[in-house]
Amino acid sequence: MQALVDTIRRAFHVHQSEILAGDYAKFFAEYFDSFSVHEEARGKTVVTLNYVPSVLPNVPAYARHVDIFILKSGQALGPHYHEHASAQIHFLSGRGRARIADRWMDYTSDTQTAFPAGVVHDVAADADAPTTVFISLQDNPILKADGTLDYFDAA
Repeated sequence: MQALVDTIRRAFHVHQSEILAGDYAKFFAEYFDSFSVHEEARGKTVVTLNYVPSVLPNVPAYARHVDIFILKSGQALGPHYHEHASAQIHFLSGRGRARIADRWMDYTSDTQTAFPAGVVHDVAADADAPTTVFISLQDNPILKADGTLDYFDAA
């Protein structure tokens, strides 16, 4: 799925200003045909990309669901976990710290990490850094088909 990550990364870097202004269709390529957006007042936006149906049979289980997180400078996701969703994380921009269980790590663009299911994690963007954008490839959806969330606050 490196080709998928590279395609999203390339689209972001070519169309960064349009994407940050809300033109999320710029992420579309051969992989995606639609999206949904969840925005929070705290400066967090989650863009869920939906695969073209013909592509889905070739997508590995760990990348069946794709979210793009956009986190304004100085903002944090807040500590939380997912019961069912594990995520492979690929940062595209920004700088800050990511928490996995009790361990914090620094991130910049091009940092990769994983958030296992059931493990508390967080992403906190530095106040003096550009907007943080990262790809989250998941084995199970965070926003489930019935509209409920596999999201549990751990604050």
